[in-house]
Amino acid sequence: MNLSVCPYYFTENPREMIKFFETLGMVPAVTAGEGYAILKAKSGYLAVHNTLSSNFGLSGEAHLVLMVNRLEEFLKESESKCIDLQVWDEAWGRQAGIIDPSGGGIWINELEHDSYGYVFSESSQEPEDIEVVSVRYSRNFAEDRKFFETLGFVSAPGASSFWEQMSASVNSGWIGLHQIYGDKAPVRVEPGNPVGGSVPLVSLSFQTCIPGENFLKKLRSAGYPAFILRDEIGERVCTTTPDGIKLEVHVSSSAR
Repeated sequence: MNLSVCPYYFTENPREMIKFFETLGMVPAVTAGEGYAILKAKSGYLAVHNTLSSNFGLSGEAHLVLMVNRLEEFLKESESKCIDLQVWDEAWGRQAGIIDPSGGGIWINELEHDSYGYVFSESSQEPEDIEVVSVRYSRNFAEDRKFFETLGFVSAPGASSFWEQMSASVNSGWIGLHQIYGDKAPVRVEPGNPVGGSVPLVSLSFQTCIPGENFLKKLRSAGYPAFILRDEIGERVCTTTPDGIKLEVHVSSSAR
């Protein structure tokens, strides 16, 4: 069904957060002033949205959003598979959404083809080796797996009862099902969301084939605090965003 992950990150400091994600290796695909950008990774997308212009996003919060190249084609395919979608009209065109097993209303956006006041990047710069991972804290792996399989996502090898990664293609980015712990939750009740009345929460993570020491140097050179952590999970570069959010970039075993 050609879906990609495009989590929406909400912030009161969009300019600095966009700069931070560019340092990770992403490149802007669509922008609207300094308060909004869709950034492209080698695999997947990420949107940065100013909290002040959002109806229901809270600062430091990320929502699971999916991106499709052509919405009308997706709607026809979904209808043929009896997938229950909510569809409505926005100023920029038709919009779709779907309710996940935890009750979160996932928006399904169409990749921008008409500007509607947005600006498309004219840069020929390609993203570096960075992949977006939307970490979803799951109450039931089997239910979530079945739900995302319906949308064309497939589990990668190495799944466990603690962690499972799913992708729809080499360019789709990843959904990472994570066992719930602490105060983590898959949804937040939000009447402002027209899909389901709750927002689907995710944590942002990334993975790369760039050697950890090289990635560490890049972050520190740009002025961001960072260190390398190696344990039974693997190697990852740990940093803190300008919003004060702790974030990890997992280093592929092929880069070590």
